[in-house]
Amino acid sequence: IERARTSIVATGEQLDEDVFRRFAARLSYVSGNFDDDATYERVADALGDAQLPVFYLEIPPALFAEVRNGVARFHGISVSTMMRGEAFGFYLLGTCVERADMTARIMDVKYHLLLPDLSLVGSALDYYQWAALLKSMSGFEAYRRRYQSLRPVDVAEFVILDADFPRSLRFAVDRMQQALVSAGALGTSSASLSAVMELSALLDKQDAGALLQEGLHEFLGRFLVRSSILHE
Repeated sequence: IERARTSIVATGEQLDEDVFRRFAARLSYVSGNFDDDATYERVADALGDAQLPVFYLEIPPALFAEVRNGVARFHGISVSTMMRGEAFGFYLLGTCVERADMTARIMDVKYHLLLPDLSLVGSALDYYQWAALLKSMSGFEAYRRRYQSLRPVDVAEFVILDADFPRSLRFAVDRMQQALVSAGALGTSSASLSAVMELSALLDKQDAGALLQEGLHEFLGRFLVRSSILHE
């Protein structure tokens, strides 16, 4: 519970104690091994007949590499063997929606924690903090090939607006459009396609410098609200 409280405060949101108390009362914890089928049976029992459950599967750091490699193998096999049709379109759409969501949330939380302290700008600590952010998105090497130094404005441009970086919001939204077309969502009557077009228009209007000046947190919040439509 205390960790949940700390995480909320870390995003910069004001904590309402009454709301948090009601929220905390609805939390539950299920322990087990991620490679044990019984663990997932207990998770299912804990979820019960909930209509819109929210859950998070956490694994210890020692297993990160194993899980990451397994996911990469699955994705690689899927992309290289699936027929390009409706099923693949939905698979690609799910991948891109989740990737955009995670990128926006990571950037939002990390930027709040790394808000430039004028005394640290250009220091070794400042460099390693931004490097860690990029590495968490598998983008450090790609970033270094495009930019000479680690600056907040360049990181924002790379992670949000770069059309060639697979983890960027721009890249993900472009692929969402392709995925919906593959899944047969053509024409203005498609609510999902309309939502993706709105996300694309939101990104088209942006400039990294203006984003930081006007409020990165507010922009990412708008992006997440609009992208949430695709989960419905």
